[in-house]
Amino acid sequence: MSVIALFALSLAALVAEQFGVARRLKLPAPLDGGYRSALAMGLTVTVGLTVSMLLCWVVYAFLLAPFGAEYLEEAFFLLLTAGLAWLANRLIAKFLPGKAEHLRQSLPMAAINCAVLGGAMLVSRSEVGLALALRSGLLSGIGFTVAALVFVSVWERVSYARVPKSFSGFPAAMAAAGLVLLTLLGFTGFQLW
Repeated sequence: MSVIALFALSLAALVAEQFGVARRLKLPAPLDGGYRSALAMGLTVTVGLTVSMLLCWVVYAFLLAPFGAEYLEEAFFLLLTAGLAWLANRLIAKFLPGKAEHLRQSLPMAAINCAVLGGAMLVSRSEVGLALALRSGLLSGIGFTVAALVFVSVWERVSYARVPKSFSGFPAAMAAAGLVLLTLLGFTGFQLW
Protein backbone atom coordinates (compact mmCIF):
# COMPACT_ATOMS: atom_id res chain seq x y z
CA MET A 1 0.00 0.00 0.00
CA SER A 2 1.38 3.40 -0.93
CA VAL A 3 2.15 6.21 1.47
CA ILE A 4 -0.60 8.34 -0.07
CA ALA A 5 -3.19 5.61 0.50
CA LEU A 6 -2.06 5.19 4.11
CA PHE A 7 -2.27 8.95 4.64
CA ALA A 8 -5.75 9.00 3.12
CA LEU A 9 -6.93 6.16 5.36
CA SER A 10 -5.43 7.87 8.39
CA LEU A 11 -7.09 11.20 7.61
CA ALA A 12 -10.42 9.50 6.94
CA ALA A 13 -10.26 7.65 10.27
CA LEU A 14 -9.28 10.80 12.14
CA VAL A 15 -11.89 13.12 10.67
CA ALA A 16 -14.60 11.30 8.78
CA GLU A 17 -14.89 7.82 10.22
CA GLN A 18 -15.69 8.71 13.79
CA PHE A 19 -17.65 5.67 14.85
CA GLY A 20 -19.88 7.60 17.22
CA VAL A 21 -20.88 10.32 14.79
CA ALA A 22 -20.60 8.96 11.28
CA ARG A 23 -21.89 5.50 12.15
CA ARG A 24 -24.53 6.84 14.57
CA LEU A 25 -23.31 4.86 17.56
CA LYS A 26 -24.05 6.10 21.05
CA LEU A 27 -21.28 8.06 22.74
CA PRO A 28 -20.83 8.81 26.42
CA ALA A 29 -21.40 12.40 27.39
CA PRO A 30 -18.07 13.94 28.39
CA LEU A 31 -19.65 17.34 28.94
CA ASP A 32 -20.08 17.20 32.69
CA GLY A 33 -16.55 17.68 33.99
CA GLY A 34 -15.00 20.21 31.64
CA TYR A 35 -11.87 19.91 29.56
CA ARG A 36 -9.99 17.54 31.88
CA SER A 37 -12.89 15.12 32.04
CA ALA A 38 -13.36 15.24 28.26
CA LEU A 39 -9.66 14.68 27.70
CA ALA A 40 -9.59 11.77 30.16
CA MET A 41 -12.65 10.24 28.51
CA GLY A 42 -11.14 10.76 25.08
CA LEU A 43 -7.87 9.12 26.04
CA THR A 44 -9.76 6.23 27.64
CA VAL A 45 -11.85 5.75 24.50
CA THR A 46 -8.71 5.98 22.34
CA VAL A 47 -6.91 3.29 24.31
CA GLY A 48 -10.09 1.22 24.52
CA LEU A 49 -10.70 1.44 20.77
CA THR A 50 -7.12 0.60 19.88
CA VAL A 51 -6.67 -2.34 22.23
CA SER A 52 -10.16 -3.75 21.67
CA MET A 53 -9.73 -3.55 17.90
CA LEU A 54 -6.47 -5.44 18.23
CA LEU A 55 -8.01 -8.17 20.39
CA CYS A 56 -11.23 -8.39 18.42
CA TRP A 57 -9.38 -8.57 15.11
CA VAL A 58 -7.21 -11.41 16.42
CA VAL A 59 -10.23 -13.32 17.76
CA TYR A 60 -12.18 -12.81 14.55
CA ALA A 61 -9.30 -13.68 12.20
CA PHE A 62 -7.96 -16.70 14.07
CA LEU A 63 -10.93 -18.08 15.96
CA LEU A 64 -14.31 -17.07 14.57
CA ALA A 65 -13.76 -16.81 10.81
CA PRO A 66 -11.78 -20.05 10.32
CA PHE A 67 -14.44 -22.08 12.13
CA GLY A 68 -17.42 -20.32 10.57
CA ALA A 69 -18.59 -18.95 13.92
CA GLU A 70 -19.13 -15.33 12.85
CA TYR A 71 -22.54 -15.39 14.53
CA LEU A 72 -20.73 -15.37 17.91
CA GLU A 73 -18.95 -12.13 17.06
CA GLU A 74 -21.03 -9.82 19.27
CA ALA A 75 -20.82 -12.10 22.31
CA PHE A 76 -17.06 -12.56 21.99
CA PHE A 77 -16.44 -8.86 21.42
CA LEU A 78 -18.60 -7.90 24.41
CA LEU A 79 -16.75 -10.36 26.63
CA LEU A 80 -13.38 -9.12 25.36
CA THR A 81 -14.16 -5.46 26.02
CA ALA A 82 -15.67 -6.26 29.43
CA GLY A 83 -12.55 -8.26 30.30
CA LEU A 84 -10.40 -5.41 29.05
CA ALA A 85 -12.29 -2.96 31.30
CA TRP A 86 -11.85 -5.29 34.28
CA LEU A 87 -8.13 -5.67 33.59
CA ALA A 88 -7.71 -1.92 33.17
CA ASN A 89 -9.52 -1.36 36.49
CA ARG A 90 -7.12 -3.75 38.22
CA LEU A 91 -4.04 -2.15 36.64
CA ILE A 92 -5.20 1.36 37.50
CA ALA A 93 -5.87 0.39 41.11
CA LYS A 94 -2.41 -1.14 41.40
CA PHE A 95 -0.26 1.41 39.56
CA LEU A 96 -2.25 4.68 39.85
CA PRO A 97 -4.00 4.58 43.24
CA GLY A 98 -4.40 8.37 43.37
CA LYS A 99 -6.28 8.53 40.07
CA ALA A 100 -8.12 5.25 40.51
CA GLU A 101 -11.45 6.69 41.68
CA HIS A 102 -11.73 9.24 38.86
CA LEU A 103 -10.72 6.75 36.17
CA ARG A 104 -12.95 4.00 37.56
CA GLN A 105 -15.97 6.20 36.93
CA SER A 106 -15.20 6.84 33.27
CA LEU A 107 -13.61 3.51 32.40
CA PRO A 108 -16.71 1.28 32.24
CA MET A 109 -18.63 3.93 30.32
CA ALA A 110 -15.80 4.28 27.80
CA ALA A 111 -14.72 0.66 27.54
CA ILE A 112 -18.11 -0.97 27.10
CA ASN A 113 -19.27 1.69 24.73
CA CYS A 114 -21.19 1.29 21.53
CA ALA A 115 -18.45 3.15 19.69
CA VAL A 116 -15.84 0.69 20.93
CA LEU A 117 -17.94 -2.39 20.22
CA GLY A 118 -19.29 -1.04 16.95
CA GLY A 119 -15.84 0.01 15.79
CA ALA A 120 -14.47 -3.46 16.48
CA MET A 121 -17.33 -5.08 14.57
CA LEU A 122 -17.04 -2.70 11.62
CA VAL A 123 -13.31 -3.32 11.32
CA SER A 124 -13.69 -7.09 11.58
CA ARG A 125 -16.46 -7.15 8.99
CA SER A 126 -14.53 -5.00 6.54
CA GLU A 127 -11.71 -7.58 6.65
CA VAL A 128 -8.82 -5.14 6.81
CA GLY A 129 -5.39 -6.12 8.03
CA LEU A 130 -4.16 -5.81 11.58
CA ALA A 131 -2.14 -2.64 10.94
CA LEU A 132 -5.12 -0.85 9.41
CA ALA A 133 -7.38 -2.02 12.24
CA LEU A 134 -4.96 -0.58 14.81
CA ARG A 135 -4.56 2.65 12.86
CA SER A 136 -8.32 2.97 12.51
CA GLY A 137 -8.83 2.43 16.24
CA LEU A 138 -6.13 4.89 17.26
CA LEU A 139 -7.15 7.66 14.88
CA SER A 140 -10.87 7.21 15.52
CA GLY A 141 -10.16 7.52 19.23
CA ILE A 142 -8.18 10.70 18.62
CA GLY A 143 -11.07 11.95 16.50
CA PHE A 144 -13.45 11.21 19.39
CA THR A 145 -11.16 13.13 21.74
CA VAL A 146 -11.17 16.14 19.43
CA ALA A 147 -14.97 15.94 19.09
CA ALA A 148 -15.37 15.70 22.88
CA LEU A 149 -13.15 18.76 23.39
CA VAL A 150 -15.16 20.68 20.78
CA PHE A 151 -18.39 19.68 22.57
CA VAL A 152 -17.00 20.92 25.88
CA SER A 153 -15.87 24.19 24.31
CA VAL A 154 -19.28 24.83 22.78
CA TRP A 155 -21.00 23.76 26.01
CA GLU A 156 -18.98 26.26 28.04
CA ARG A 157 -19.70 29.06 25.58
CA VAL A 158 -23.41 28.30 25.70
CA SER A 159 -23.42 28.18 29.50
CA TYR A 160 -21.94 31.70 29.68
CA ALA A 161 -24.03 33.15 26.86
CA ARG A 162 -27.15 35.22 27.36
CA VAL A 163 -29.97 33.15 25.93
CA PRO A 164 -33.72 33.63 26.38
CA LYS A 165 -35.05 32.08 29.58
CA SER A 166 -37.27 29.58 27.76
CA PHE A 167 -34.27 28.42 25.69
CA SER A 168 -31.68 28.23 28.49
CA GLY A 169 -30.33 24.97 29.86
CA PHE A 170 -31.14 21.76 28.06
CA PRO A 171 -32.64 23.25 24.83
CA ALA A 172 -29.60 25.48 24.30
CA ALA A 173 -27.25 22.56 24.95
CA MET A 174 -29.11 20.37 22.45
CA ALA A 175 -29.02 23.12 19.80
CA ALA A 176 -25.28 23.59 20.35
CA ALA A 177 -24.65 19.84 20.25
CA GLY A 178 -26.70 19.61 17.06
CA LEU A 179 -24.59 22.30 15.41
CA VAL A 180 -21.37 20.52 16.40
CA LEU A 181 -22.75 17.23 15.07
CA LEU A 182 -23.70 18.88 11.79
CA THR A 183 -20.15 20.12 11.34
CA LEU A 184 -18.74 16.66 12.08
CA LEU A 185 -21.28 14.95 9.83
CA GLY A 186 -20.12 17.23 7.03
CA PHE A 187 -17.03 15.04 6.84
CA THR A 188 -19.04 11.81 6.46
CA GLY A 189 -18.20 10.05 3.24
CA PHE A 190 -15.08 12.16 2.82
CA GLN A 191 -12.61 10.13 0.79
CA LEU A 192 -9.23 11.06 -0.58
CA TRP A 193 -8.71 8.14 -2.93
